[in-house]
Formats: sequence, structure tokens, C-alpha cells
Amino acid sequence: MGSQMKDNMINDSIGVASVEEDGTLKLVLHRNIETRSNFAMVLTIKPDNPRYRKYMNHIGYIPYGERKSIPAWTD
Repeated sequence: MGSQMKDNMINDSIGVASVEEDGTLKLVLHRNIETRSNFAMVLTIKPDNPRYRKYMNHIGYIPYGERKSIPAWTD
């Protein structure tokens, strides 16, 4: 991967996601792309939460115990 593409992926990341043993999605958010402001917030979303599928569809599959960069939403 070229360094420019890698830089864009890092710059467009709004945080890191992981999945807990019980399937809970944990989002550690740190950046607002639109305002370019930095902050720290942790969201936990249980599998029975109506928004769970939306977040997982956006982020993609995350194996238990791994972390994945969260891309900025475009809508």
C-alpha cells in the first residue's frame, strides 16, 4: 500500500472498534472528520441494540480479540 493511501486511511479514521467475548461492540472514538476536532469517547453496543447491525455493516467483520480502524461515515 502506498504511503499516501495509508496516510488517508489514518486521517479518515474516527476511532478503533473491537468485539467483546459476549459480542458487544466497543467503539473508541477519537476524531470528528468534519470539524477536525479530537476528543475521546467510548461507546458499547450490545448485539440486541437496534443500531448494532448498522455499526457492524459500516465497520465490517471483527474477529473477537482483534481491533479494527473505524472509517468516517460519508452520510
